[in-house]
Amino acid sequence: MAAYITPALATTYFSTRLYAEKWTAATAAEKLAALTMAQAAVDAQPYIGIRASVVQAPTYGYSSANENAFPRYYEVRRDSFSGSYPTFESVPVTGLIVPQSVLDAVCEEALALLKYGENERVRLQEQGVVSASRGDLHEVYAPRHGLLSPRARELLRPWMMGSVPLTT
Repeated sequence: MAAYITPALATTYFSTRLYAEKWTAATAAEKLAALTMAQAAVDAQPYIGIRASVVQAPTYGYSSANENAFPRYYEVRRDSFSGSYPTFESVPVTGLIVPQSVLDAVCEEALALLKYGENERVRLQEQGVVSASRGDLHEVYAPRHGLLSPRARELLRPWMMGSVPLTT
């Protein structure tokens, strides 16, 4: 799996984000592990389209085979009007770079892993527990949908299956 983002670029992202102390305090090994786990979680989500077979790496200017979920190839519906009747056509879209919102989602998920990855509630949810009680305290857990970070889920929404189709 080729990395979407390096720890150095993630540090740049977090330099403009509030409440990123867990990233700043993490060691280099923890940052790399968090980014790797975050990318795996992002790649495991159900997306529209299929992954593009070739990636254009903007930083290095070369193409390579794509083993990641992004970039994607998909079709959008374009509505146009011919006279008084609408016509619909599918237009193929292939972006050969990973969208910035996906890179941001990997960063957000990495931060969530550093913040909450060892949390008892997260471990219970991973084991399929939907509610837990201790004395008078009772908690009910909502499904996580594979990602810890709600911000990462929001950033990925345009590519998620079941979302509103993209149109041009």
